[in-house]
Amino acid sequence: MSVQCCSCGSCLCDWFQTTQAGTNFLLIPKAQSNPYPILFTFVSYCVDSCCVTLEFPGPGRPAIFIVDCSKLAGVIPLATPADLA
Repeated sequence: MSVQCCSCGSCLCDWFQTTQAGTNFLLIPKAQSNPYPILFTFVSYCVDSCCVTLEFPGPGRPAIFIVDCSKLAGVIPLATPADLA
C-alpha cells in the first residue's frame, strides 16, 4: 500500500498527521536521480509548514531532518521491521 503525495495539506500530509511517532515506512523521493524507496522512521509533523521530521532507524539514530511534504512522491507504510525481511 503506497500513499501518494499531493499538494500541501492533503493526501500525504494528512497521512503523516495521523501517524504515530516511531512508525517505519519506505519514502519515495520525487528526485529522478534516486527513484528507490528509503527506510525512515517518522518523528513528528509540522502543522504550520506542511513538513515532517524523519530519522534513519537503527542504533543511535544519528540523522534527524525535516522534509517538505510537497517534495515527496509517496510513502509505503511498514507494519513492523519484520516486513523488511
